Amino acid sequence: MSTFNMIQKYRAKESLKSTQYIVALSSVQLIAQVLSSLSTNILLTVGTYLNSYFNAMAASLLYSMPYFCLAHPIFIIWMLRRTRIERQKSIEKMRSQKETQEDHIMRMNSVWA
Repeated sequence: MSTFNMIQKYRAKESLKSTQYIVALSSVQLIAQVLSSLSTNILLTVGTYLNSYFNAMAASLLYSMPYFCLAHPIFIIWMLRRTRIERQKSIEKMRSQKETQEDHIMRMNSVWA
């Protein structure tokens, strides 16, 4: 592959990965928000049947703790590690590929055709 094709392929793959990670982060944030809203609604419904100690404890855990803020850095670190491993694998794959003369001629014909 020529340098131009490698750079173009790399940029396309990086933009796709970035988009996938943004969608994944947004999805995790949405799920965390939905779970928080549902648990708050359940607490408001069931809270009248609980004694005041358990109701106050549940309310403080649900209202004050932004669980997504705790999970967000862990999720980002996991995604970065996964990306690094995938990049290393693809680099090793490119390094191990040996282009034959026929492959080179076919590639040049496809470029100039």
